[in-house]
Amino acid sequence: MTGNKDTWGQALEFTIYFWEAQRQNLTERVKTLFLAENTVKLKNLTGYTAYMVSVAAFNAAGDGPRSTPTQGQTQQAAPSAPSSVQFSELTTTSVNVSWEAPQFPNGILEGYRLVYEPCSPVDGVSKIVTVDVKGNSPLWLKVKDLAEGVTYRFRIRAKTFTYGPEIEANVTTGPGEVRRVASVKTCAGP
Repeated sequence: MTGNKDTWGQALEFTIYFWEAQRQNLTERVKTLFLAENTVKLKNLTGYTAYMVSVAAFNAAGDGPRSTPTQGQTQQAAPSAPSSVQFSELTTTSVNVSWEAPQFPNGILEGYRLVYEPCSPVDGVSKIVTVDVKGNSPLWLKVKDLAEGVTYRFRIRAKTFTYGPEIEANVTTGPGEVRRVASVKTCAGP
């Protein structure tokens, strides 16, 4: 706002306009600050995203013009869960597991963590296997040495500087014949 205090009067409040730099019409939001406040913390922003911020003052004379927008970027955050999990080339002892990247990476994806285990103990043993996959690797893994006719729970989560939520899917190894589509069963428990 230009002009001196005598012309315009003292500002009573400020309106903060902010939006994702690439999607203003879809994401613009407003926050109002009252006289005693001179800073604001914008919350619920998307991680690793460029935002534009503009300010307008309000006083007894009415609304002032918006300032020229300034750009800033949020820090990385945990990614959303991978978009899907699929099984292919299923045999009695192996399966190819593939997944899609998260819809919201919220930063630079460093990799994925795949954890799998039988839904019920096999010969009294419930073996949990964890595999870390680098971010620039293909989004699939050939899993071997599975037991025949056993349902396995697969959980996959993406990582930026920290892990995001997981996606889960189950598959039962087949009795001898290669199948293109895996049967999906629900495991009991968490």
